[in-house]
Amino acid sequence: MCVGGKLEHEKMKRHQRFLGNISIEDEEKEKTKKKEEAYRRRLEKQKEKYTCECGSVLRKGDKATHKKCRKYQGYLNQQMTNKEE
Repeated sequence: MCVGGKLEHEKMKRHQRFLGNISIEDEEKEKTKKKEEAYRRRLEKQKEKYTCECGSVLRKGDKATHKKCRKYQGYLNQQMTNKEE
């Protein structure tokens, strides 16, 4: 029995599946749908644009690649040179 009592137990998917109210296929479809939605949210987040400190406008998904590019590295070198002076 569940900690929450009989009502909580009867609401559980495991109990509903036992009774035949929910099929395994329905559960799998629901899981797949949740995963797809989570993927879409992550994808949308990566598509958001922002302006880097070096002045470039890019997508959040391209941030790692941008940190390796010449423009950004030149900006970092320039900043280090300015701090030393």
